[in-house]
Amino acid sequence: MSTYVSPPPTVETPTPPETVRERVHRGAASRRQVVVGPQPAQRRANGALLFSLVVALAGTIGLLYIYQTSMVAGLGLELTQLQQRIERESVRNEELSYQLGYYEALPRIEHIAVDNRGMLPQESSVFLRVPRPVDDALPVPTASPVDDRSSLQRALDMLLGRGSADDALVARQ
Repeated sequence: MSTYVSPPPTVETPTPPETVRERVHRGAASRRQVVVGPQPAQRRANGALLFSLVVALAGTIGLLYIYQTSMVAGLGLELTQLQQRIERESVRNEELSYQLGYYEALPRIEHIAVDNRGMLPQESSVFLRVPRPVDDALPVPTASPVDDRSSLQRALDMLLGRGSADDALVARQ
């Protein structure tokens, strides 16, 4: 019994990643066509490509993780610096409030007025009570007469020294 295998006449040209083989079963006279996957050299190439993609993906994820970690660390440092600045400004604000209270104190103001400004301390106070006049007989002021001259005429009279003695107060003197 010879195991000679001849290609079938209806087999098409195989595509590059796959090959068609005929398999003869022992004990059976039938022949079958079996589609077989890539060859071992192609499998190694596909495996190397897959491994390269996995390594590139892991590297990219690692770089993104390092970038994110450095950003978080930088923001944490900035936050710490801002909190320290807030603490310093709060202490400074309390010091200024203390100084303001010191300089606003009345004994301090009196000391500066007497020593630096040469003022004398007040020895006594006298309050005067001025009553409002009760007399209704006081004359009510009257409105002065309206001057019907123009502004230009009044300015010219002032420049030339011309005036009028129409006012009642001037007439009484």
